Amino acid sequence: MIPITVFSSKGGVGKTIVSINMAYHLVKRGIKTLLVDTDVQNNVALYLGEEIKEGLSEFVLKDTPTKKIIHKTSFGFSYVPTGLLSMSQTVRYLEEINEKKIQRFLSDVKNMDYEVVIFDTPPGYTKPIEATALNSIIMLGVLQADPTSFAALKLLSEMLKKIRTKNPKIKTFFVLNMLEPTEVSRDFEKLLTHRLRERLLGTLPYDMNVKVAVGNCQPVDKQNPRSPFAIFLDRIVSNLFAKL
Repeated sequence: MIPITVFSSKGGVGKTIVSINMAYHLVKRGIKTLLVDTDVQNNVALYLGEEIKEGLSEFVLKDTPTKKIIHKTSFGFSYVPTGLLSMSQTVRYLEEINEKKIQRFLSDVKNMDYEVVIFDTPPGYTKPIEATALNSIIMLGVLQADPTSFAALKLLSEMLKKIRTKNPKIKTFFVLNMLEPTEVSRDFEKLLTHRLRERLLGTLPYDMNVKVAVGNCQPVDKQNPRSPFAIFLDRIVSNLFAKL
């Protein structure tokens, strides 16, 4: 089983969109995939157009059985929302989520024969990202080709250093999302490509098909398999597994 923690230094970079669409591309390849939301905003459920149900916060705070918090989607992959308690008991959830509880959760999931588990985490260095990254094989960072992402590289480096101190075997990769067809975006793409080198899996273009797919609560590839985002994301998934 391959646990993957998807992270970012700031919000609004399309991290949840990347996570959901990656899960869809994996199941299309016949890989049994579970997507787990750890952010109190419950963005995965909202993207999927699903009612927020029991999820990870119920597992963390009251030991709700793992099988009860896993929900199926019509797209082939399963998901775990952050859950109802994450909204009504936010502080307590963020205090009590930890490495050992995620380890126990993954132990349960492994017995269900999931091959890949994707954790969608809140932006920045938070308890959920620490708890999941310390149990992951891969950390996948989502950046944009802009000045703020470039400036945040030092912050990201410090965050990753903390993780690697406790989990030295973890591998870190990045994707650039929402690349706009402007000279500024291209310049920062070159800068980030130079800095990240082999850790950069690829770039996802700004694509109106993404907005349409989000509006229809479905993966981009389901909405339009020929969309640039869908085509490039499939290449990124191939690049990721080629490096394992």
